[in-house]
Amino acid sequence: LQQPEKEVERRQREARDRMAKMRGADPEPEQATRTAKAPPRRDVLPDVDEINSTLRKDSERRKTATQAAQEREAQTKPGGSRRGFAIVLLIAVIALLVYIFAPQISEAVPALAPYMESYVLAVNDGRIWLDEKIRGLVSMLDGMASDAPASEPAE
Repeated sequence: LQQPEKEVERRQREARDRMAKMRGADPEPEQATRTAKAPPRRDVLPDVDEINSTLRKDSERRKTATQAAQEREAQTKPGGSRRGFAIVLLIAVIALLVYIFAPQISEAVPALAPYMESYVLAVNDGRIWLDEKIRGLVSMLDGMASDAPASEPAE
């Protein structure tokens, strides 16, 4: 019966020493002030700060169900922006192929001929609009370049 009490006292002393080190205090003065009589009840119980520190470490390792679900979802959806870019690029390629092969599609499926014609006209109108905007931008930039004072050559 004496052995378990000594083990408990040793563990208590080690716990106090560790907590003192964590606080930055020297654990030796605490041992020097201890007397030979039985330790008070508060010394027999585990240190609250030590328990809290171990609980915090465990809670950091443990994850709630929602956090775990969010991590799994993030792992199953890698590269969301890459996927979005790829989808937009794929749609643009399909639209370009439909524009390029509109005459062949109209011949192969005569029922789609009016839709192909209106699609090609809409794309052509978009190309004309874009061409006008780019020409305006180029002429504006050309005008700004010609109005800018000539830079002096470096000596």
